Amino acid sequence: MSLTTGRIAEAYIPLVLNGIIVILHNRFSHLWSPASECLAVLISKHVELVWNKFVCYFEHCQSIFQTSHDQLDRKSAKLSNKSGVFTKSPSVVEPRSRQILPLFLEFLGYCDNNVVSVGSFSSHICKGKEWKGVLKEWLNLLKLMQNPKSFYRSQFLKDVLQNSI
Repeated sequence: MSLTTGRIAEAYIPLVLNGIIVILHNRFSHLWSPASECLAVLISKHVELVWNKFVCYFEHCQSIFQTSHDQLDRKSAKLSNKSGVFTKSPSVVEPRSRQILPLFLEFLGYCDNNVVSVGSFSSHICKGKEWKGVLKEWLNLLKLMQNPKSFYRSQFLKDVLQNSI
């Protein structure tokens, strides 16, 4: 309630973000849905204070997911839940495609330094039921975007979506 009404002092916003991240990071799966909703509200109300920190955290979680081979079900559920936060605030995400699109391409197996060709991805990353579940969240996010042509590297993204997926 206090998040949506903006009654939390700005000094406490980073603490609230950290508390929500703890809930999402730990095994409190029954709290993940309300926590991700709170996080979406927090991001939409206080973009400047929380966006970069959450994106860094999400990038870290995604890299753990991609390098893990044990407990993938649990890690994919966590990553899927975190990427779902982006789908709850697409108006915040869309103008920040310069940060989000490289994460999506990295998830697909593209090296950020070498995304010149649609066929230049690592196919060994793109496997498994867990990976497909997280991919659905990414595609849901892209579906919600109002103007995908304004995305960073929009033509490359279009080529990837048409040819690789």
